[in-house]
Amino acid sequence: MLADPLSVVIDLVAGLEPDLDRACITEVVTGVGGGRAKRRRVAQALLDRPGILTDGRSPAPEAIGKLLTALRDAGAVNVQAPVCAECGKAMRAFQRRGQDWYCGVHGPQAAACVVCGNVRPIAQRDRQHQLHCWQHPLSDDRDPTQVLIDLVADIDPALDTPIVTAAIRTAAPRAGQRRRLAWALQDHPELLAGAGAQASVPTVLRSYD
Repeated sequence: MLADPLSVVIDLVAGLEPDLDRACITEVVTGVGGGRAKRRRVAQALLDRPGILTDGRSPAPEAIGKLLTALRDAGAVNVQAPVCAECGKAMRAFQRRGQDWYCGVHGPQAAACVVCGNVRPIAQRDRQHQLHCWQHPLSDDRDPTQVLIDLVADIDPALDTPIVTAAIRTAAPRAGQRRRLAWALQDHPELLAGAGAQASVPTVLRSYD
């Protein structure tokens, strides 16, 4: 498994989906698998509990849920889509709380919004980790990608902007991740100069790749 985690996952799926072309399975698993460490986590999770492929139930790594969804989209019939940990509903998209995934109804946690005080599903957290409901989104209108590009340019102006942009989007594919990454680097720009291991958000280390 450590030597070739990708093959472990492909073999497990192929055993369940004999009518699904192995090349198709390989393409799906490769697309979801990411780097070697992530592939090992996926392979280990499936070896520990292969039944997740047929019941779709968490707890499990997020990549497992994405793998189940991608296999269903590719035509798998025996692999189960992720199911909500609360109601058991099969889902195409899911939300995470800890190691479990939930549907849109049961996923968002409710708390008091820092702006209006009403208890509503949490939509965003601001720079001070205060909670905002969907009616009171964050007021910071600066594009976090541009903030990050400017921060990198201050340290190494010779770097090509398209390369920096691609690295940012790989390290932080979602807007919320880019916003938190920008906040972390604005507070501690030295994280880009070799101190990444001290970062409070994992996207800082991923941006080094």
